[in-house]
Amino acid sequence: MQNILPFPEGKFPIKYLGVPLISTSLRSEDCTILKEKNVHRIVSWSNTTLSYGGRALLIQSVLFSIQVYWSTIFILPSKVIKNIECTLMAFLWSGPELKHSGAKVKWIHLCYPTEEGGLGFKGIKVSNRAAMLKHLWALCMKADTLWIKWVHTYIIKD
Repeated sequence: MQNILPFPEGKFPIKYLGVPLISTSLRSEDCTILKEKNVHRIVSWSNTTLSYGGRALLIQSVLFSIQVYWSTIFILPSKVIKNIECTLMAFLWSGPELKHSGAKVKWIHLCYPTEEGGLGFKGIKVSNRAAMLKHLWALCMKADTLWIKWVHTYIIKD
């Protein structure tokens, strides 16, 4: 078959805006890009000596924002969430060496609010669920967006 367009034919999964464009549910193997982004960002901070407070601030402001974009698009697999949280915990306790031993406090306790003795980190699983529920809320309230109109027209069909 002759290609009439000047574009090469591609195969799934391809990347669009940094995330895989797939026709099935997201698998752990599809999230290697997300895992690598976290590790690459942490390794780029290797030449700086940071205190626990500095690393906690980088986790809250930079590393969580990397996965937030993915969380608004996909339901992240549990294996990926656990891997990301292990990486964040290793960075917090050991710095850019990412040693997975020597944690002083469990990750779940760090996700408590500061008033309850935690560091106020957001749980990735909880933020992923909240992002998905935001889509459901928009569907139920029939927000005026092109995506909502398409879903109501072709999938829900009123």
